[in-house]
Amino acid sequence: MAKFSNLELETPKLHRLIEIAESFGGVAKSSGAGGGDCGIVALNKKTDPLEVYTAWQSEGIEPLNLKVHDVIN
Repeated sequence: MAKFSNLELETPKLHRLIEIAESFGGVAKSSGAGGGDCGIVALNKKTDPLEVYTAWQSEGIEPLNLKVHDVIN
């Protein structure tokens, strides 16, 4: 959509959030109506989320205190 409309849908911080998540083996995407509302990230269970949070915080990105419950054993 961004390429089609020739608009940036992600802020620089949101783009960086995605890059950092991917550097830890995670997957990430923007969420919301565009303009950098927030990002959603999924990490491998072996990844320490605190390491990802620390990397985000060093870039001025504030992680929200939300967790998804793992229902699959």
